[in-house]
Amino acid sequence: ALSAPHHVLSIRDISSSLPPRAAAPRPFATLETPPKKTSSNTKMSTAAPDPPSTLVVNLDADADLRLLDALSASHPSGSSFAQSCVNLLRSSGHDRYLSAVASDEHAVSAMVGSEEYMGMLSIWAAGLERVGGADDNGGPIVMEMANALAGKDRGSSVGLQVERARRLEMLATLYNLTPGSSTSPKIPLLLLLIQLSTTMGRGDGNDGSFAALHRLADSLLLQISPLLDRWESPLSQRRALYLAAADALTESGRAADGQNFLLKYLASFPEGSAETRQRATEAILGGLSDPIGQLLSRSTADHGVSLLSLPPIRDLISHPDTAPLLRLLDIYSSGSLDDYRALTSETSSAAVLKAHGIDVQEGERNMRLLSLCSLAAESTATIPGNESSGGLSYASVAEALRIREDEVEPWIVSAVRRGLVDAKMDQIEKRVVVERAMVRKFGKAQWVDLGNRLRAWREAVKGVLDGMAGDAAVEKLGASLVDQ
Repeated sequence: ALSAPHHVLSIRDISSSLPPRAAAPRPFATLETPPKKTSSNTKMSTAAPDPPSTLVVNLDADADLRLLDALSASHPSGSSFAQSCVNLLRSSGHDRYLSAVASDEHAVSAMVGSEEYMGMLSIWAAGLERVGGADDNGGPIVMEMANALAGKDRGSSVGLQVERARRLEMLATLYNLTPGSSTSPKIPLLLLLIQLSTTMGRGDGNDGSFAALHRLADSLLLQISPLLDRWESPLSQRRALYLAAADALTESGRAADGQNFLLKYLASFPEGSAETRQRATEAILGGLSDPIGQLLSRSTADHGVSLLSLPPIRDLISHPDTAPLLRLLDIYSSGSLDDYRALTSETSSAAVLKAHGIDVQEGERNMRLLSLCSLAAESTATIPGNESSGGLSYASVAEALRIREDEVEPWIVSAVRRGLVDAKMDQIEKRVVVERAMVRKFGKAQWVDLGNRLRAWREAVKGVLDGMAGDAAVEKLGASLVDQ
């Protein structure tokens, strides 16, 4: 029996391009994956290896020899591969035997090209138990096989698409069989899964849809943070994983998820440096590409931090070729349209923005919408008993957005459509009644404002309740007088 962690990556989820497996048992081994148990919410205090799951492989006593028979058939005539492996098995050199199979191109190609590819891998992986498992001692051997699977295309007769899907399935199996701990190759295996699933999405022999990568992201990558903490994964491995996920997801069209992983990477550095400067620039450009989308997604983003709070981002202000980018991000966060125009009118800043592909006209449109959002959020909140207290005049909106009064309504409609505000327009009174508005920046001043509004609500509700109580008392008194 082979041990595997409770957190099992669904192999079929990430390799859907494989044809259905035959129902008949494989002659090499049977792989059974019972239903996954409901995970426990109990917090683990250490990063001990995950307990065994119910992933079971039943092997015949001569399984290794039968595996070697099958693999040796792919070797040139006169090859000593099989005999060398048999000698290693007889001399209890199981680690060298496993390594010999993993490092032999003909053997790995034979595995991938066989209809019994999973049975062959299961027999090979069973030998890991004899060298201490897939953790610690067996880790380098697992990575030797994993690197062979994730490497070059084998050109097998099954076709490139099926071959890559099989290799991905085999990598996922090695990932599942490897316990999670600070010394195991769990993260390096996951990096290879990202690498191969990204390659599968690039269209060469595949449909170019990145479907395997997206399933890997949804089933594992987006929930990886608590697992990394539980395994006490080294910081260097975490950073490598964050970058790989950021690059792969951005390439596959999921820019928001890619940006979140890039922010996780930058958040792991206590200060900016030459190492982080390029990636910090990428992150700030990602934020500048869609400032409204960044505002709308801020409350649900997994990273839980803003760009401006990260030391590697703040460090960009000290470099002339990136300082205008940071200033622009700050203006998008809490500045005004006048601030934006002042920045873009500076010759040196305008040159930097142009060099990085920033569209100044599109930026001004975004800035008008963000200014309208701020104006709406700052307007007096509607409270019970004072329904006319909230709202903006068309004139105040026109002044803030630097437009004519007859241009106000299309901007209000645009802000509502983008989800920045909920509002109604009174065309007779030329007022905008604001029901809700996104807050661009929430700091001490906003907390004070929120406290004032809550106190106003409390007093208003108390007044309504007191009025209702007084009406009830009058009604009761009137009823008693009638009775008399």
